[in-house]
Amino acid sequence: MISVTIPGATVNKTTFSGLGGRRWSVPTSVEYTDSISLSHTEFSGTPISKIYSSWVKLLRDPLYGLSPMG
Repeated sequence: MISVTIPGATVNKTTFSGLGGRRWSVPTSVEYTDSISLSHTEFSGTPISKIYSSWVKLLRDPLYGLSPMG
């Protein structure tokens, strides 16, 4: 495997102002990214593309747009 980028998350915050100009922040929402990036070198005879294809079909079948998981 050359590189892997996994999905991340961003926590958004809201800032409040109080008496005397005091400020504080609290988390209000979380935004998740939904992409993954894999980079690798495939040699002859290594069925890595079939493994990736089976894994993706397990999560979401591109023909029907459904997941057998449920």
